[in-house]
Amino acid sequence: MDGKGKDAILWFRNDIGADVPTPAAMDGKFFICGDKGVVTAIDAQTGKNVWQVELPRSRHAFSSSPLIAGDHLYLTREDAITFVVGPISSADPKLVATNEINDGALDTVASLAPINGDLLLRTRDSLYRLSDSK
Repeated sequence: MDGKGKDAILWFRNDIGADVPTPAAMDGKFFICGDKGVVTAIDAQTGKNVWQVELPRSRHAFSSSPLIAGDHLYLTREDAITFVVGPISSADPKLVATNEINDGALDTVASLAPINGDLLLRTRDSLYRLSDSK
């Protein structure tokens, strides 16, 4: 393979994807969050689904990109609700937590950012630092 044209394509899928969120990748898999909250783990070598999790339905879409932290995937919807899916290394991960920032922000489109073991979440009007320490 010389990296040009059709010879450079290992596999192709046009049945999955998202308008805005960028996939996250780890351990030979990448994780796609569709606009409506269908999260799919895909084997990077074969292009086949490893698992799929459907997050609670809403009229709000997902615009932020997923974040991998430990063995979990964090996905924030535009209404500032963050869903935690894991363990992502298992064959059958589950929704393990739902976290809501109730500041009325219905256009949260920024991706979570890790900082010293905490997470930063930006809504339209505020910046939050989230921590499990008391």
